[in-house]
Amino acid sequence: MTIFKEKVDEEYLTVAETKEILEEIEVERAADEEREMRYELSRAIEHVNRFAVLDPEESREFLAQLLELEKVDEKTAYKIVDLRPRDRDELRAL
Repeated sequence: MTIFKEKVDEEYLTVAETKEILEEIEVERAADEEREMRYELSRAIEHVNRFAVLDPEESREFLAQLLELEKVDEKTAYKIVDLRPRDRDELRAL
């Protein structure tokens, strides 16, 4: 038996935006001593702390610039913001 949750909404987020959201959740959980952080949540927080290079505002500005380009779709723009390719070869790999 598999339990599924209904998907209500879906949107792309940069790693920096995700970090901002998870920081709020972490503070909320820390304030409530009875609620323990689940393993998945602590791993997600660890991941975004390691890989979020830009702050959320910088990532949104970078994303807006990428979305203005004709050949860059939304999904690819988010990947570029998150991975920050250093050269043309890394960019082509996306």
